[in-house]
Amino acid sequence: MRINYCLGFGIILALIGASLLVAFGLLYVKPYVYIRHMEQSVCVTSHSEYANEFVKCTCTTDGSSSCLSQYPCIKVLVNFSVENGESVINATLYDSYETYTLQKNALQCSYHRCDRITVYNHQAVGSFFEIYGSTGVSFSCYYDPYDHSYAILEVVTMSTAIHCIFWPVISLISGLTIVLVFVFCYDGKGHREGRQLQFPSIERRLAQITVRTAAQSGESSHSEKLVPSQRCISETNDLN
Repeated sequence: MRINYCLGFGIILALIGASLLVAFGLLYVKPYVYIRHMEQSVCVTSHSEYANEFVKCTCTTDGSSSCLSQYPCIKVLVNFSVENGESVINATLYDSYETYTLQKNALQCSYHRCDRITVYNHQAVGSFFEIYGSTGVSFSCYYDPYDHSYAILEVVTMSTAIHCIFWPVISLISGLTIVLVFVFCYDGKGHREGRQLQFPSIERRLAQITVRTAAQSGESSHSEKLVPSQRCISETNDLN
């Protein structure tokens, strides 16, 4: 029974590791591949405004159904200096790389929030505008050395990407190791290196009864095959 628990634990551990590896790969590692070359700088807000349009978006609430929502579009322009000292004027600020990919060919809104409840979207956009929309406020940001038309507020760092790969891989390898040890070190009868594993109490009792019944059947058949003289001698020996 203990070995069954170990096998189940190994399978679950491997499945968790594989699931996390896929999820973290899509959410963190994949964006990092596209933004790993970005450089850090200090952005200063030069202009901000609410656009007269709302962005319609698809929100997922429970993983099985989709909903439609919307949020107000705000545009925040920033100035920053690149590595060679050149100043970049009026670049569009985005809160994340995801927002950049969604808005770069659309309204170029600086913030993306798509919740089922529209009021929450308005509140989130308003908070972002209060923090980064004031002219002259400075903050850390990241820019593309090959495209100075935009800046990103938050990016996935190398440390985050490494952790997102390392721990799921450790979980996956550990689970597979447990499963492989069970497969190669134990046979289908529950044996390991010539020693029989202990079965649960009910199964052990049934096994004992089966063995005893088989032994008694063997003795009966052997007794029936004896000739009368041998049977008498055997019964005399039993009486003595």
